[in-house]
Amino acid sequence: MNNNLIYMLLVLICLGCNNKTEFFPLTEIGKEYSSNKDINEYIIISNPPKNTDSLASLISQYNDTTINLCQIEKDSIWLMRIFYKESSGMSRDYEEDHSYFGDYVIADHLDDIIAVFQKTGSSEKHYWEFKVKAHNDSDEWKSYPVEINCPE
Repeated sequence: MNNNLIYMLLVLICLGCNNKTEFFPLTEIGKEYSSNKDINEYIIISNPPKNTDSLASLISQYNDTTINLCQIEKDSIWLMRIFYKESSGMSRDYEEDHSYFGDYVIADHLDDIIAVFQKTGSSEKHYWEFKVKAHNDSDEWKSYPVEINCPE
């Protein structure tokens, strides 16, 4: 009987450890701050890896499958994606509250930002910036190159 209890406990612990990383775009909030030539997207990441390079790799894979940078370049669109870690304040079903007593907006959650991917600069000279916050230091960011190989 005692062995069965230990076995069940181990199974429950292992099940809790197998949480995979998932991306949850906040599509309604992104629409609110976007226009024809500006796209702002806010994305929650559940169970992000603690390793900065691993997180950057996952975000790059996500970007590769969800946006076409060549089309964005061609259409002269300005894109900004902000990635947040899932927390009690930033859940996958986060909604802004603009009520009289609420007024909680996405900008209130700066501490939950873990990565930024954006086109920046001027219309004459722009570049892509991809930064991931270091896990151990909330003021330290690591930059990653963004490679775009568009056909002519």
